[in-house]
Amino acid sequence: PFWNSGGVATSIHFFTAFSTFLYKLDVKRLINESAEAFKNSDYNQCLSKSRIALETLIRTIAIDKYSNTNDTWGSALSNLKTNSFLTQIEEDLMAKTYSFVSNGSHIPLGFTNEEYARYGRNLLMSKCYYIIKKYKQNF
Repeated sequence: PFWNSGGVATSIHFFTAFSTFLYKLDVKRLINESAEAFKNSDYNQCLSKSRIALETLIRTIAIDKYSNTNDTWGSALSNLKTNSFLTQIEEDLMAKTYSFVSNGSHIPLGFTNEEYARYGRNLLMSKCYYIIKKYKQNF
């Protein structure tokens, strides 16, 4: 539902049931900027914007819903696990996905920059979608 014909995730319908989320507009903007960066072959920016969208979701839920006071990625993830929003496996998956596509990651042998950006972005957008669905179930 949020993939366009080119296989690029956009924010259309992404937030239908997420209307009370504090940074919804920021996340939507980041997702759209990531899509535009991919279309313009700016693959580093594409992955950066996608990663920031996931980080914004995680950090905002931890702060707004669980009073997390340490505004860092790791602290927010841990906070969501501690408060049973995420299981240990889900926390690990989020952390590993984030690390996998972080700056400095090496593109696996045989992947073009475009293929790697598409794969990494799809991973991150899937994690964003998953977090939004969990949020909707819990709040």
